[in-house]
Amino acid sequence: MNSQELILQDRHKLLDLVIEKASHYDFESYVIGISRPKDYDRNVHEQAFRQLKIEIGTELEKLWPDRTVDFEKPQVRFEIRAKKNVYVFAFLSPVFIGGRYLKHSREIPACRWKCTKCWGRGCDLCEGTGNVCGPSIQELIEPFALEMTKGVETFFHGAGREDVDARMLGEGRPFVLEIKDPRFRFPDLAKLEKQMNEGAGDKAEVRNLQFATRKQMVEAKSCGSEKSYQAQVLFDGAPPEDLAERLEKLNGCKLDQLSPTRVMKRRGVDTVRVKEVISQEIIEQNGNEMLWQVRAESGTYIKELISGDEGRTKPSIAELAGVPCKCTALDVMGIHWVPGWEE
Repeated sequence: MNSQELILQDRHKLLDLVIEKASHYDFESYVIGISRPKDYDRNVHEQAFRQLKIEIGTELEKLWPDRTVDFEKPQVRFEIRAKKNVYVFAFLSPVFIGGRYLKHSREIPACRWKCTKCWGRGCDLCEGTGNVCGPSIQELIEPFALEMTKGVETFFHGAGREDVDARMLGEGRPFVLEIKDPRFRFPDLAKLEKQMNEGAGDKAEVRNLQFATRKQMVEAKSCGSEKSYQAQVLFDGAPPEDLAERLEKLNGCKLDQLSPTRVMKRRGVDTVRVKEVISQEIIEQNGNEMLWQVRAESGTYIKELISGDEGRTKPSIAELAGVPCKCTALDVMGIHWVPGWEE
C-alpha cells in the first residue's frame, strides 16, 4: 500500500491526529498540507486529496472559530505524512519581538560573537566559552524568551551595531529577536521585558518590547539610518586655539574612508567608503581633552574620523587640528530611524 492509499484509508483518523498535534501549540493561523512524494505529479496529488482537505478544513473551522486558514504566512503548518503509519507534523513559523536595547558595558557585543576556531563549541582559544567576548546582549536576554515561548533558539537582528567597546545610550538601538520553533507565540511582553532587564543587570537594558513581523525585521537590518555619537578625544599635544573654527569644515563634509587598519583584513585594504558628516560640535574642552558630538551617515567610521587612521580617512580631526589625536571612549547617542513596530 503506497502513502496515498494509506492516508485515504485512515481519513477518519486524520482529524483527531491534527487536533492532538495542535493541542501542543498556541496559534491564530494555520494551513493543512499533505506530503507529496518526489516525482509525483502535483495536479494528480491535489486531485487525489482535494476532497479530504476540504473535509478536514470544514471540521476544523467549526472547532476553531477564532483561528484562520492562511495559505501564505501561517503560524503553523500541519503536514500529513505516511510511511508505515500516518503521522502529522507541525512546522512553526518564528516569533519576532521588536524593541530597543541600551548597552551600558564596553566589554560585550550585542549579538553572540562565536569563536572562529571552534565556532561556538568551546576550545582553548576561547577558554571553553565558545565566544570571542561576551556574554552578548543576545545571550543575556534569550533564556527568558526561550523559557516563555519554549522556542529552540534565537537570532538577534539589530539596526546596525556598535563596536564592543562603545556604549549604546539615548533611546537605544532598534532590534528584533527572532525565536525559532516557538510552542507558545504570545508571551507577556511586559513580564518578559522585566525578566530580561533583571537578567542583564548593569550590562544592558531592553525597552518597549512589541511583536514585530519578518518584514519589519528585514527593514531593521537594512535601514541605513544616520546616527549620532559622543566621543572623548585625547590630543597628543595642545590643540590650536581656533580648533572649533577648524572643525567647522566637517559640517556637511564628504569623507573618503579606506577600510580602517583594524578591520581591513576582513573588508579589504583598498575598499573606499564615501560618507557624509551631517553636523558636529565641541561639547566641552579641557586642556588636551575634548568631548565631541557628531551626527553622520550610516557606516561612518567615527574613531578614524577622529584619528585619521594614518591618512586612511580624509579629512579628520587630527588633520584639521594639526595635532595627532585619538578616540578614548565612544558612545552611540541616537539612531535616527523609527521601526515599523513603533509606528
